[in-house]
Amino acid sequence: MLGNLTARLEGTGTRWLYRVWGCPDIHSRQKWRAVWPHLDRIRGAVSVLDAGCGSGRWALEIAARRPDWTVHGIDRDAAAISQAQADACSLGLKNVSFAVQDFLRFNPSSRFSVILSVASAHYLVEAGKGKQLFKCFQEWLSPGGLLVLYGPRRHQEVPQALHLRPLPAHEVFSLADLEEMCHAAQFECESIHPQVGKWGVLAKQLASHCRSRLQRLGAYPFEILLDAVDRVNGPAPEASAAWLVLARQPSRASSL
Repeated sequence: MLGNLTARLEGTGTRWLYRVWGCPDIHSRQKWRAVWPHLDRIRGAVSVLDAGCGSGRWALEIAARRPDWTVHGIDRDAAAISQAQADACSLGLKNVSFAVQDFLRFNPSSRFSVILSVASAHYLVEAGKGKQLFKCFQEWLSPGGLLVLYGPRRHQEVPQALHLRPLPAHEVFSLADLEEMCHAAQFECESIHPQVGKWGVLAKQLASHCRSRLQRLGAYPFEILLDAVDRVNGPAPEASAAWLVLARQPSRASSL
């Protein structure tokens, strides 16, 4: 789970929890569980771009798990990138780097084998720049390279419980949105799967609804139980909290 190999970054009181259980946050656990198995299948040395890396926890965890990979994280938040760089030094990781970059202005010197975009692409898509962003993804990927994108589903298709605090509302993504942008970027779309069904959404809402530390501790076992039920049942095709997209750059694409 996310956080197992970067537990040293946590406080003394929670370090053991991260080593054994991983990051306890239900939202992060759902994302990691959807994305990591697809990265875990990749064999050999590859280069990974974490596009929208924030404070770098995903990039650091991946770099720690795969010392033969090179991982680069970009984000426009300078404070988050500064923290990520400091954390990489604390962990002694030499195969990970970070830079302050705007997505639409990023111009790497070489292409990447894998692009990871976790809950970061929808901001530009909602601003009407989705096709530009996917074009950037296409330009950053090497021939045969893989785009792994995890993004929210548009709020009308998220099965939420009315009596709990609603999750943040997004106008994207619909299945048609994703298919259109993949097609415009000339990606070979391997799969677009819904993620986090109604029980998982209920777990997310419960986590967001509880504000105090005492409430969070009391609700957490129920969050985990609901999330486990969701994993067994799976999301319905027409209703979920998120999408996972696996799209590949055609092998015939020219390299930089």
